[in-house]
Parts: sequence; structure tokens; C-alpha cells
Amino acid sequence: MRAHHLSFTVSFGLVALIVILVEAFAITELRIFLNPVPSLFLAGYLYSNTRLSGKFSKMIFGGVLFFLTGNLLWVLSANTGFFQFVCLALLVGNIFYGLAFSRDYRTDVPASKNYGNVAFIAMAIFNIGLYFLLMPNLLSLKLLLLAFFIVSTGVVTLAGYRYKRVSALNFNLIFSGVILLTLFSTVMMIVVFLKPSLNYTPLVSTFFIAGQYLVVLGSIERNHSKKISTRY
Repeated sequence: MRAHHLSFTVSFGLVALIVILVEAFAITELRIFLNPVPSLFLAGYLYSNTRLSGKFSKMIFGGVLFFLTGNLLWVLSANTGFFQFVCLALLVGNIFYGLAFSRDYRTDVPASKNYGNVAFIAMAIFNIGLYFLLMPNLLSLKLLLLAFFIVSTGVVTLAGYRYKRVSALNFNLIFSGVILLTLFSTVMMIVVFLKPSLNYTPLVSTFFIAGQYLVVLGSIERNHSKKISTRY
């Protein structure tokens, strides 16, 4: 990772720690105020480093903002009836990420296909199992959640197909970030539909913040990488 990321990482880490502590101690007023701060930091950092000069950066920027919207709506929601808007925002965010990752699916790399296929099979099994686990409690959200899980599987698969098509650092950052965002949405849905009495909010926020951070840094590294000479 480039050395110039260090100062941002330290300051961002302090902000993230404060947000997670506020979540842990359930300080409602501060929770609502501070929730969007990490994602806004990341959106600003992405813009300052890339100027959104290519379609990849623009799509990642859109994904960051829609994931921010979904997470903030979840914090503001007081009941599962409002959760459809949370899912919709996260669904659109995933679509933006998927479209961005598809930009790197350009050359024929056998190892990349194998990695992507493994990612697809693993995510398909995971999401099918999770969907059937949640199904009795989904009520009118069944179709929306089904669409979300299909798109989520596609996003992880496309991230997997980037293997050896981009630099190792770029791939590892973004793929790890996507997995953490998948864990974010998974734990959030378990809390909403299965265990509403448990306070897993700090864990959800940790997955969310870490996932967004890795995806953004990976996107910046892609923009700076000398291995990709053409900007899309």
C-alpha cells in the first residue's frame, strides 16, 4: 500500500473507532450524527485521489454513497417495515460495485475464471442458505431480498474474476472489502429478522466501515497502478 495512505488511515481509524464506541454504548444522538462520517471521509478521499476520472471510480463513488444511505436508513429505522428502503439502497450500491468490477473483465485469464467460479459457488451456497433461513420472517420483502442476494452473489463473483487481471494489492483490497460488506449485510439481516433483541450494531458497523475502506483504497490503487494504462 502506498505510504501516503498512512496519515489518512490513522485519522480514519480514529474516526471509525469513535463511531464504533458510540454504537457500542448506544448513544442515540451521537450515533445518528456520526454514522455517515466514515463513508463521507472515504468518498472525499476517493474523489481527492482520483477526481473520478474514469467510469470505475465514478461507479465506486456511487456505490459508497448508496451503501452509506442504506446503513444510515438502518440506523434511523425503528421497525422492519422500513427495512425495504435499506435493502433497496444496498441493492443499488451493489449494482454500482458490480458494474465497476466488470470493467476489469477484459482479458482471458484462466486462473481468474477459476477464482471467480469458486467465488460464485461459495456465495451462491451461502446466500441460498441465508435466504431460506430468513424466509419465514421476510413477509412482503421476499422478492426484494431475493434480488439482493442474486446481485450480491454477482458482485462477489465479479470481484473474484478480477484475480490476476489487476495487481495483487488491488485485488486483495477490493475482494476483502466486498467480503466484509457481505458480512455487514448478513449480520444486519440476522439482527433485523431473527435476533432483534441482540445488540450487534457495533459488529455491523465494524464490517461496514472496514469493507468500505478496503474497497475505496483498492479503487485508488487501481487508479494509480501503472499496470493499467488505459482509463475507462
